[in-house]
Amino acid sequence: MPIVQQMSGLLTSISGPLGVFVFPVVIIAAAALLIFARYSYRCFRVVLPIAGVVLGSIVGMSITDFLIATFAIDTSALPIAPEYIVGIVLAAALGIFCFKFNRFTVLLAGGGLGYVVVGSAVVEFFKLFPFVQAVESTTEASTVETVDMIVALICMVVCAYFVNKYFKTAYIFVTTIGVSIVALAFVAVLLFQNSAIVDTAAIVGAVCGLVTGIVFYGIQSYETLYY
Repeated sequence: MPIVQQMSGLLTSISGPLGVFVFPVVIIAAAALLIFARYSYRCFRVVLPIAGVVLGSIVGMSITDFLIATFAIDTSALPIAPEYIVGIVLAAALGIFCFKFNRFTVLLAGGGLGYVVVGSAVVEFFKLFPFVQAVESTTEASTVETVDMIVALICMVVCAYFVNKYFKTAYIFVTTIGVSIVALAFVAVLLFQNSAIVDTAAIVGAVCGLVTGIVFYGIQSYETLYY
């Protein structure tokens, strides 16, 4: 499965610098994610500025790359890549802003989810159709990138609206079920990375994460019933 290959690739990339410590590091990280999944709503004020930093860096770098490619700007003479500068500045600005203004951060969280996750998924889904593939093969790369970004921005706006309207339910859902699935799926891939059954192991890990996440979701929904 493509997602399992991506997870294996990520684990392989961190195995180099970590060496034999990759196993305990991943296990500790998965345990930390599960603890966060259990108490995610209590960590809300910490998550907000972190979400701002992450989204600011991703959006800043992607938009800068897009503008540089669109206008063919020569950046070879610059000592630091401009996308890193813009990403760092926007990340710092959004991180501080999110710390000060919680309501805006709710919109930001929804927008980030829409831009990074939903937008990418929607773009990849449409590219599965032969008609779209045929059009894309005869279209300039800059135009394709522009359309992809427009789709991602539309998803960002739509998700921001719905997350703002149903924030508590959406936040608890993503940070319990979503985080638990990712944590246990990564552990399963790590344990069976070089095995023929790694895909099956990843599915089993994801199912275990789903069950764990549903339990955490039920507990937190009850705890925050009157919040």
